[in-house]
Amino acid sequence: SDELVAEAQKPSTSENTAKIDSKPSLSIARKQLSPEQLAAQKMSQVDKAMMEGEGQKAEQLLQDVVLLTPMNTEARKQLAALWFAQGQLQGALNVLNQGVAVMPDFADFRLMKAKILLQQNNAQGAYQSLMALPRHPQIEYQSLLAQAAQQVGELSASINAYRQLVLLQPSKGKWHLGLAIALDRSSQFGEAIKAYREAIALGDISPQSRQFAQQRMTELGD
Repeated sequence: SDELVAEAQKPSTSENTAKIDSKPSLSIARKQLSPEQLAAQKMSQVDKAMMEGEGQKAEQLLQDVVLLTPMNTEARKQLAALWFAQGQLQGALNVLNQGVAVMPDFADFRLMKAKILLQQNNAQGAYQSLMALPRHPQIEYQSLLAQAAQQVGELSASINAYRQLVLLQPSKGKWHLGLAIALDRSSQFGEAIKAYREAIALGDISPQSRQFAQQRMTELGD
């Protein structure tokens, strides 16, 4: 009976196996990376791949990062820019549209998307993309919005965009001239004359633009 007791007190073979097996599994668990860590690791390899002329490798790394971390703005922008440079416009648009879906208030995706759409002569699409954030305080964003709005005949939106530009860069005559033309087209002649006058006074517009502004002021009775 003493032998039975002693035998019963021994750890079972399965328990021993479990103890032995537990060590490597714990070690493996420690080495597993989170999606964010894996994405960061891959992002660190992108620049190296690009510098070494391995465009395909960089492209695959960026795709991996976007899949691992959909809200990684830098990877998504780089991937869209890479595809745009390669002429893969639809691929670039797709990755930007996915970005807009997960981060609708991130203006850079909308701006890049609008540039591609304007290149495809889709001013309406560009306008709709940019109008989601009509007061975004960025020069390039508002400039493109003003341009797209004028192309689709949305004069009110164009005027508002030029007003934003005048607020952002009050000493730039071209924004005052753009505002004047938009006001002129929408028959707001009194405001247009003021904007033409300001554009001329600032003196940084071309001779042709100055001549046009002076001519319009005369025609409007100033």
